[in-house]
Formats: sequence, structure tokens, C-alpha cells
Amino acid sequence: MFRYRFPVVAPVFAVVLFFLATLAACSDNVDSCATSTQVSITAVRPQPTASAASDKTAGKPVRLFLAAGDFAVGHNRIPFAMLGEAGPLRQPSAVAAFTPSGASSATVCADATFHPWPLAQVGVYSVEVDLDRAGLWTIEATTTLDDGTSVTSIAQFEVREQSLSPSLGAPAPRTVNKTGAGVADLRQISSDPEPDPDLYRTTVAQAIASGLPTVVSFATPAYCQTLTCGPQLSVLSAMKDEYAGRVNFIHIEVFDNPAEMGGDVTKGILSPHLAEWGLVSEPFTFVLDGQGIVRAKFEGFVTQDELSVSVNKVLEG
Repeated sequence: MFRYRFPVVAPVFAVVLFFLATLAACSDNVDSCATSTQVSITAVRPQPTASAASDKTAGKPVRLFLAAGDFAVGHNRIPFAMLGEAGPLRQPSAVAAFTPSGASSATVCADATFHPWPLAQVGVYSVEVDLDRAGLWTIEATTTLDDGTSVTSIAQFEVREQSLSPSLGAPAPRTVNKTGAGVADLRQISSDPEPDPDLYRTTVAQAIASGLPTVVSFATPAYCQTLTCGPQLSVLSAMKDEYAGRVNFIHIEVFDNPAEMGGDVTKGILSPHLAEWGLVSEPFTFVLDGQGIVRAKFEGFVTQDELSVSVNKVLEG
């Protein structure tokens, strides 16, 4: 995710770091979640100690990096990566414990699932969780390595009263984005070297007026630091064929002048639609229902499987 000018953050193995995690630190929170198969609440306060961290990781330091940063009170999808000595962990699942700061705190436990990215040895875990207050939260994630070792890592992140981007359940902006109509070459409105014409046929406003669900993805294939913007549009192209006639699919380029940039990101002018949607990172994908209400949103790359689940829920009503 490229944070461009607000400000630029250098990627670490292609994941933007919103908060730096500590090395292999942990607490009793994860123990309370270790057997959880669904979201639950437990009254556990964090008590991290160096000895506990050493015991749990068995000398294998693991760092946790959040792959998003727009979190708010209510329902959140939280993607994160766990980085071990040999590289990113790719275990199928992890257990995440979320604890708000404060003298009195309750830990929310939830299961996280690993989703591989279209890049070798890279991917993130994602977990959906309800967070009930604004402020600083701690996430502790634990997973079991192939050799049976249990590893745990920790990071902190901020939860706002309201998200910067359109909230779940809120109406999406009726954006009048650029389309292929009247454009001789789609590369005038997209940095994709081979743009799919079907992703540029309609504006968000027109799509909402159609009464069909809509998937809107903000991405810049040619200038994406995580190298996931092109693959993200490939996901949309595959899905628009699967859901033809039932769902609108739209790509909005991050830059307003891709044809003038010539490969130089410093010449880019940000699309005004980023501010309209409150976006400070990309790719960012939204699922709207037939009335234009935001039903799901994904900061960072979202796999076809994850996105299909959200689209199907909207279609099923």
C-alpha cells in the first residue's frame, strides 16, 4: 500500500507498517484465546514479561505487522503479517487477542485465516472483529509452526471513533469517476498497461442508480509499492465475468494523470476521488449493495475468495 504524500511510508516485504511490533513479546491474553473457535470475551489484562516471551517462542522471534491502518469503533477486518527469522509465516490459521488500553480492559478473541498474496512467499492473515471503543489497542497473535512450536507476537494500533473511509452501513459517495466513454485510449485514465474495458464502463453514481451491487477498487497498477494493484484488478476482471449482469465492477485510478507520468511517480497528481472517499492508502476495495450502502471494505489486497464471500452476502440480501 502506497501512502503517497500523506506521508510516504517505506514498505517492509511489501507491507506498509502502520505500527512497529515488538519482537516476540506476548502475554496471557493469547492463552485465554488458544482454544477459541469463535469470537468471545474474556476479562484478561495484559501482563507481558520477557520470560513469558522467551518461553512461548522457544527462541524463535516473530514480529507482527499490521497491513492496514483505517480502524474504527465497530466491525473491522484487520489484516496482519507475522515475520519470523526465515521470512513471513504462512501457517493456515492463527488466534488473535485484542485488548484496549486502560485500567479496566476486556480481551476480544477471534480466529484469523492466512490468505496468500499473488507474490512468492507473501501473504497476510485477516480477522474480523468488533472493537467497542476508540483509542490504543493491542493485538497479540499466536500460531503453531510445523515443528509444533507455538509463537506469539504483538503490536499496537489506533482505533478511531469513525473511520477515515466510508463506514460500513454508510452510503458510498456518488462518485462521477472517469470512464472509457470518449477516451481514445484507456491508459489515459488508468496506469494498467492492459486495462480491462469492462472496469471503466460506468461511474459509481451510475452503478448505484442501476440498483445492482457494485465493487469499487482504488488502485494504481503501475505505481503500487506492494505490487498487488495489478493482481487486485485481475481479481476484479475474473469476478466480473463470474457475476456478469448481477454486479458492477469499477476501477478508479489513484492518479488523475497516468498518461502524463511516464513512469515517474513524482509527476503524479492524486485523483480527487481519494479525498472524496477518505483514502490514504491503496489498494482499497469496497462492496456496495444495490442502494449504494457500504457492506464490506478491504484495505490492502483482497483475494478473490474473500471478496466473493462479501459479494455473495450482498446478493443473498
